[in-house]
Amino acid sequence: MRALAAAEARAGALGLSSGLEYEPGLFAVESEVAAVAEAVGGVYISHVRDEEDGAVESFAELVRIARAARVAAQISHIKLGSAPVWGKAREVLRRVADARSAGLDITADLYPYTFWQSGLDTILPTPEARGVEDWRKALEGVGGAGNVRVTGGAPDPNWHGKTLAEIAKSLGKDAATVASEAPGIGAMVTAMREADLETFLASPFVMICTDGGLKGSHPRYAGSFPRVLARYVRDRRVIPLEEAVRKMTSLPARRMGFADRGVVAPGKRADVVLFDPRGVQDRATVAEPGAPPAGIPHVLVNGVPVVRDGRITDARPGMVLRRRQQSARPTPA
Repeated sequence: MRALAAAEARAGALGLSSGLEYEPGLFAVESEVAAVAEAVGGVYISHVRDEEDGAVESFAELVRIARAARVAAQISHIKLGSAPVWGKAREVLRRVADARSAGLDITADLYPYTFWQSGLDTILPTPEARGVEDWRKALEGVGGAGNVRVTGGAPDPNWHGKTLAEIAKSLGKDAATVASEAPGIGAMVTAMREADLETFLASPFVMICTDGGLKGSHPRYAGSFPRVLARYVRDRRVIPLEEAVRKMTSLPARRMGFADRGVVAPGKRADVVLFDPRGVQDRATVAEPGAPPAGIPHVLVNGVPVVRDGRITDARPGMVLRRRQQSARPTPA
């Protein structure tokens, strides 16, 4: 594994990514992950082992891996996704700050929503824990079946878009029983708290992400960046505009080691978003997850307009960014 990973690093990989909550990543032990991350170098970025009850310990595991591998590390879409860890955002940030003070380069990213989307079985503590009582405890941990909205994989298409509580009521069954009888359900789960989200967002070493692709049923794919500018900068004033822009541009560019991106300056790549700070607004919703934002008339990638006057152009000037285009190690963030 180390040899294969090192070969990918020589081909331009930026670092190692892990998904320790999912199969097969969950079978990896800490020392194994550290050994492979060391072989790759660059940045170790991880969807940590547990984002619910064990979130704090999972963040600590990432720090230990970074120390053992002697690499920079990042917590992917940091969250506290169950009742036992709600309210611990400041504690988490203190631990990260302590690690940074000790010389480790630890950062995180965040999407600005209190609900996530994945397979519902990720709320279970282990792959083997699939009994009714396991489901009951897991549903209680995320605030109840009313916080779980089915998005796919259900045995009945009529379930899609409904909460597990609504489905259970229509069937005359307990929600935990319904979940246990329908494995593989995809769901949106409102499992985080706004206060924790805002605390993370205000941290100087937490940047913005979408945790998404070009299409999907979660509004974060199309709405994350304009939502930060509208809701958390303009309306709630959690962070100033300049700090939000830094979290979207120069901070992630530095984290990944791209010296020619992330700032507007002579000689840099012209990746530029022009927006109206008074009018920018996310419009993506659960019902219309792909709805484009308002208040962003122009976007340039590598100096070429890909959005002009609010309309997507046919230009495709993007490129794959490899490590050979950057320094061997990322700039501390």
